[in-house]
Amino acid sequence: MADDFRYHIDHHGSLVRPAGLLAARAEGDPAALAAAEEQAVIALAHQLRRLALSAVCDGQFRRQHFESVVYDHVGGFGPARGSQPLADAAGIPPDRRRTAPARPQPSGRLAAAEVAPVQATVDRPVFVTLPSPGYLAAVGSARSAASPRLPRAATG
Repeated sequence: MADDFRYHIDHHGSLVRPAGLLAARAEGDPAALAAAEEQAVIALAHQLRRLALSAVCDGQFRRQHFESVVYDHVGGFGPARGSQPLADAAGIPPDRRRTAPARPQPSGRLAAAEVAPVQATVDRPVFVTLPSPGYLAAVGSARSAASPRLPRAATG
């Protein structure tokens, strides 16, 4: 007989920010924002644990948007210029658009700051959602004439 009470749930991406976190972000005080982020992440980790999930996350509460984890930890991204059809179609605001660097310069582990507080709070594995490099290259550079095209993989 099938076990009808076991479910597999995958969560990918951001969770809805709590009102207190949104208010702290709007105030613009870095210390208050850091405290609100910490409180929201700890509360979320405990909520996910109570749901008996096998892995928990921070809900991306420390990020401005989902691309920022890369933009903040990899040097070489510049302001986007010109037409960006994919970014336009996806509705990405101009202030979130960046050109993909020819030579990315990493400055440490991308999500180390997001993982550590969650690991210190609950006894579950922690997962982090990262944007696809292909997405960032396609949206960030929009295949402009200045951006080199990558060769297609051989098939067959």
